[in-house]
Amino acid sequence: MVGVCLPHKGVQLLMDAVERYLPSPLERKNTGFQIKRVKDEDGNTTNVKEKEIELSTDDEKPLVALIFKLEETKKSGLSNYVRVYQGKMRKEHLMNIRTGKSFLPPKLVRMHADSAEVIDEVRAGDICAIQGEINASSGDTIMKAGPQAGSQLFSCEDMYVPPRVISASVKVKDDRDAGKVRDRMNSFMREDPTFVFYRNTETNEEIVEGMGELHLDIYIERLKREHGLQLELGKPTVNYREVITERQEFDFVFKRQSGGAGQWAHLKGYIEPLPIDMSVEKGLKNKVTTKCSNGDIREALQKSVIKQLERKIFVKGELMGAPVWGVHFHLNGGAMHEVDSNDNAFKNATQELWETMLPKLKPTLVEPYMEVEMTVPASNMTDVATEFGKREGIVTETIVDGPDATIRGETALDTMFGFISDLRRLTKGQGDFSMQFKEYRAMQTYKAQMRMDERNKETGHKLYQLIE
Repeated sequence: MVGVCLPHKGVQLLMDAVERYLPSPLERKNTGFQIKRVKDEDGNTTNVKEKEIELSTDDEKPLVALIFKLEETKKSGLSNYVRVYQGKMRKEHLMNIRTGKSFLPPKLVRMHADSAEVIDEVRAGDICAIQGEINASSGDTIMKAGPQAGSQLFSCEDMYVPPRVISASVKVKDDRDAGKVRDRMNSFMREDPTFVFYRNTETNEEIVEGMGELHLDIYIERLKREHGLQLELGKPTVNYREVITERQEFDFVFKRQSGGAGQWAHLKGYIEPLPIDMSVEKGLKNKVTTKCSNGDIREALQKSVIKQLERKIFVKGELMGAPVWGVHFHLNGGAMHEVDSNDNAFKNATQELWETMLPKLKPTLVEPYMEVEMTVPASNMTDVATEFGKREGIVTETIVDGPDATIRGETALDTMFGFISDLRRLTKGQGDFSMQFKEYRAMQTYKAQMRMDERNKETGHKLYQLIE
């Protein structure tokens, strides 16, 4: 059964059939989490999941709603699209569970295409939009503010946000438009958690990151079409990650003397690979643990080691300046000097220790692997599969349906640049393909070295040799 909107034929029958024959949304089990707020040593508050709960489509239960999309248009301004999983939402003080801050919705509306109907309340199971600025992001959970909210906090399941696998520089053609571009890019980032815009202070370039060439092109084209802003997109590059593959113990003494007071630190422990989920951006990527007594190393100096690792070493690796993933650093002993041991001494000691130990840890790169689906004429299936194989692709499934064929496979992202041109050439313009991120996988040493040398020569990062 189908319906056609333009002449209004069959749409009502189709919607009646959806209601009559398809499963009821009430049959679906929606779950969330009961959470508590925990402050870390730096005073930052994080939400910790305590237990899974079932959310009930019941107007009388406490409000739990999810912001699943943000959109900004010239006609409506900023719209925060919300689904109410439990309870009722009214125009009253609400709380963003992620930030812990309360807000009053400027306007509650029910959307009908591009028109909005102002409403007073939203019941469980309904979708609405909060129009106006509420300092929220996609994936935020909303509850009713007040004393009752503080006693029991709930959160919806986190949104799946894959790692951003590609980046490129952008240049504004007219410097007078730079401020407008930054404002629009910030809006795009709020709408889409897989898109990022920032300034690289080392190269003095504006950088965009996303899920592929097309993803970046769409936002650049939107700036041109919707706002009349002209930009040039640079050559896309793959976002690699740096990892270690070996475990090593260390007993490291750091000394530095330069006329006045010196620097001295003694660190003992081990560094080992940490198993992590390579298919998501969020979550635990590195781990730092300490088991030192204050008599060996004061707690403040242990924090100096942790900060150097988390804010410097793991952020920008030695191989090619990429983020470091999958490291467990454990400090279980050491010593300090009454005069020469201070914050800088232990930070510098940690940095020198890492650089000294890195060759023994057998570092390498991991690269994004993509699931690829190609739709081509059946007569061209062999030629396309051969071309995909030349790009290190592995075909996992082929389906022939009359004159058409679907080829599914997986390969490294950096092999797919320019694939669309070859695909259209082989299929006389009739072929198409799509990709989605699967996971990061380790690269062969020779390939990792080649990519490192290419990138480091472009960026000026110091060269590092994996192959002795």
